[in-house]
Amino acid sequence: MTTVPRVSVVMSVFNGMPYLSEAVESILSQTFTDFEFIITDDGSRDGTWEALTTAARRDARIRLIRNPSNIGAAPARNQSMALATGDYIAGQDADDISHPERLARQVEFLDANLAVGVLGTAQTFVDEAGRPLGEMQDPVETEDEALQPLLLDMNCFCAASVMFRRSLLIRVGGYDETMAHSEDYDLLLRLAEATKIGNLLEGLYSYRQHARSSTRTHRFEQMQDKAAALQRALARRYGQTPPEPLRRLLVRDYLRAACLGFFVGEVEPAREEIAKAVQFGNEAVLAGSLVEEVFGRYVLRQQLHEPFQLVESLFEQLLPPTRGIARAKSRLVSQLHMREVFEGAARGEGGRIDRHWLAGLRLDPRWARNRGVWVIGARRAAQRYLGPLVRGLASWFPGIAHPPAVVNRDLGDGTTRLGS
Repeated sequence: MTTVPRVSVVMSVFNGMPYLSEAVESILSQTFTDFEFIITDDGSRDGTWEALTTAARRDARIRLIRNPSNIGAAPARNQSMALATGDYIAGQDADDISHPERLARQVEFLDANLAVGVLGTAQTFVDEAGRPLGEMQDPVETEDEALQPLLLDMNCFCAASVMFRRSLLIRVGGYDETMAHSEDYDLLLRLAEATKIGNLLEGLYSYRQHARSSTRTHRFEQMQDKAAALQRALARRYGQTPPEPLRRLLVRDYLRAACLGFFVGEVEPAREEIAKAVQFGNEAVLAGSLVEEVFGRYVLRQQLHEPFQLVESLFEQLLPPTRGIARAKSRLVSQLHMREVFEGAARGEGGRIDRHWLAGLRLDPRWARNRGVWVIGARRAAQRYLGPLVRGLASWFPGIAHPPAVVNRDLGDGTTRLGS
């Protein structure tokens, strides 16, 4: 009789070399051994299948599926999960690393906390060679009552580290195969509606950052799908009238998608995201403050080529010319000017300060309350106007520039007097 494993680890992979073997080995080396490892090769052409078959010959816990062509991450993961027989399902990405105690700690927690159905872990970041990048990233929250509202704001899980009960998957369904990106977030939202959720504080998963990572190459599409997943979640929970704070989160995500789309040249899709933002929060968009907040986040945190021209085009091509939108644009351009002012001051570039100080103040007079702005302006004014004055006086009165030295002269009788 075949023994049913406690855990089914699932992976989908498309052209996973050269990181695949390390990812697979990190599961096979777990201290918890009662698992099956179901891997779907989604049409790879780089030696992935050969590496997987070699591993499967060595370890009978591996079960393989091979697609003749690529069908996408969500359908491929569903293929793996459809074969799962364990009480728990754990994910594993083909370029990441599970730490040896990961499965053991997650099973231990879920066995002891029957009300919790979804459990993530803290994560570390590693580079292409597997070297740590900075400190461990703790979960934002660990308890259900804090995680539930936070999940509507952001994906507060390291999605690939999540373990959940297979019974929940049967209840809510698998990955949405219409989503090419953010399918993890969509599934987490649906799971969270059916159970309590949690995070372990232990760093049990290493997320590899490299040039081919989808989080670096598909940010626009990810944000589009993230907003779509949130919209569906709000509709399931609240119908067509979600509370104002949650509707504002949705509008924010549509604005984020629009901004990212514009940056990669997808102007028409970006306009569609703006239309969705207006549909769900017309007043919030037209008032301008949320636009300023969202667009400012992307514009000010990056060193963009021709940022002033980009902001002009961003507002002109995507947004209606309302008073609130015009004010938001002025304030954002003002922040760009003041960024130049502060960077110019730090680098001793007086001309840079001259070009931007007054322009920034004119566009947003609130800078007049900023002490640093006035200190930089005063110092620059002193350099520009007092400096030439002193040099002019020095040319007429050389003694100003080079006053005679004052010394104490010894009078020979034990006393001194001032002299030159």
